[in-house]
Amino acid sequence: MPRERAPIPEELTEVQKRLEEWRSANRPRSPLPEWVWQEAITLAQRHGVNCTARALRLDYMQLKKRLAVSSTT
Repeated sequence: MPRERAPIPEELTEVQKRLEEWRSANRPRSPLPEWVWQEAITLAQRHGVNCTARALRLDYMQLKKRLAVSSTT
């Protein structure tokens, strides 16, 4: 029996919408602005790296590395 997906937290949904607007206004493969990574790090601390990376369609390993760096500073 397939597992049900947990609903995406509202604060993740808000960032998801802003990021989708940014993506639609910029060329594919453009580097993400720093505000995206900063918000993703904050959300990953609350909701986990996997949940955040999947919801925002970010690279899991890149987010994990940035989270590790931010926690050491």
